[in-house]
Amino acid sequence: MEAWEKMASGVPVSVGQEVEICIDNINHQGEGVGRYRGFALFVPYTVPGEKILARVIQVKKNYARGELVEVLEKRRERVLPRCHNFGRCGGCHLQHIDYPSQLKIKRELVQEALRRIGGLQDVLVHPVIGMKEPWYYRNRVQLHVGERNGELVIGFYAPGTRRLVEAERCLLFPPELAPVIERMKQLFQHCGIKAYRHGKGILRHLVLKKSRSTGEVMLVVVTYTNSFPGGEMIAEKLMAEFPEVVSVLQNVNRSRSPLVLGPRFRLIKGKETIREKIGPFQFLISAPSFFQVNPEQTEILYHKVVEYIEPLKPETVVDVYCGTGTIAIFLSQTARKIIGIETVAAAVEDARVNAALNRVHNCEFRVGTAEEVIPELEREQLELQAVVLDPPRRGCDRRVLGAVARLNPRRIIYVSCDPATLARDLKILQELGYHARQVQPVDMFPHTYHIETVAQIDRLK
Repeated sequence: MEAWEKMASGVPVSVGQEVEICIDNINHQGEGVGRYRGFALFVPYTVPGEKILARVIQVKKNYARGELVEVLEKRRERVLPRCHNFGRCGGCHLQHIDYPSQLKIKRELVQEALRRIGGLQDVLVHPVIGMKEPWYYRNRVQLHVGERNGELVIGFYAPGTRRLVEAERCLLFPPELAPVIERMKQLFQHCGIKAYRHGKGILRHLVLKKSRSTGEVMLVVVTYTNSFPGGEMIAEKLMAEFPEVVSVLQNVNRSRSPLVLGPRFRLIKGKETIREKIGPFQFLISAPSFFQVNPEQTEILYHKVVEYIEPLKPETVVDVYCGTGTIAIFLSQTARKIIGIETVAAAVEDARVNAALNRVHNCEFRVGTAEEVIPELEREQLELQAVVLDPPRRGCDRRVLGAVARLNPRRIIYVSCDPATLARDLKILQELGYHARQVQPVDMFPHTYHIETVAQIDRLK
């Protein structure tokens, strides 16, 4: 951009330009935010309070993005990242910041979202509950498969690209999985199995799940083709060499969407599920089922849900977006009756199996959308005290919030993985006669910008 063009547009920077800025805060994508002549510039791998030299790599109408060239004035919160792939694989965003400071930043992200998006000024946001040991916490790993110089490469995509960064020793997933992944790679190459690309090859992705409580491991090999030559032999060798591997499945994904898993699964060897324990309850995890990736923090999260509901001494609680029934089952000792609502029939079946596994008899699960099922509950005239909302990242549909408000519960508990959609939905609930009293953030994803929250929302009198 020429100088006269910058002046005409009001944009004071151009691609390739190097500028000195001070970092004010961290945004919702983990990037540092600074200003050059009043114009916002986002630069990753920076720390609030630092003075840096940044090179502009992208310019938009209202902001620009840059890359870090040099830290001119370093903050004491900056630390040396433990992972040599930090900044290359895209999995972590905040490893360069000491962990207590990460927790403070995440609390500020929640507070800022509530103020800016929700227009909520008086909601108490508690300090983030972090982990004692914020490493090796993931129980589920998704890896992509490609080739480089004729050799298989298994790893993560570099940020904004399809270039693979090998995941030899990722510090977020259990170290016991690394030798399993390496042995899978050797067996694939021994069998001549190639990565899928442009209509040729087979392998697309690998998904590994590990139970924290039992140590059981499930492997899912995602292929483009229905055939998987050597699949049985590979499964037998893996299970013989690694006794913790108790389940090997194939998933067929022929779509071009970014989704890792397709709709079809085939058990190659072993069990259909692995077993996990959260608090006093056990849960069966199948290949397609959703389960929180951090079991240690999940238990804290669920106890917080119970803590917010228990004082009501509820007769009935409705759990919307109940999934495989984990929260509903956790609440089974708190309320006389729990009604779970879920659109995915397979998840409801898993929820019923999990309830039976735990000898829980006061949980009822219904298939359908909240808009469909809630009118049924209205007609049943239940004595309802609380509703739990645990939606996906996109948050709740406005119609769902309206239907929940018509049930007129005393309290709504909202579990969210996105502060922005939480703030938006709390604003809508405020219009419907409900006010957020407090929000408890829980750090489910250390070293990333992601943060989970539990909000207590009470009916206005």
